[in-house]
Amino acid sequence: MRFAQHRNQAVSTATFTFAKRDYAGTYRTAYEVHAMSLANLDGEYAEIVSTEEALALL
Repeated sequence: MRFAQHRNQAVSTATFTFAKRDYAGTYRTAYEVHAMSLANLDGEYAEIVSTEEALALL
């Protein structure tokens, strides 16, 4: 994998979140919010990479 100049990458462990209610009012754990946020970003706005993948490119 190479970092492309025209794509954004997000390191999955470089972000955090917290538990909250979703738009429908259902309580979501921090893990669920984090996983869904990464899923929403992946392929649309960024390529999600692991810490190991990002460090290997340095």
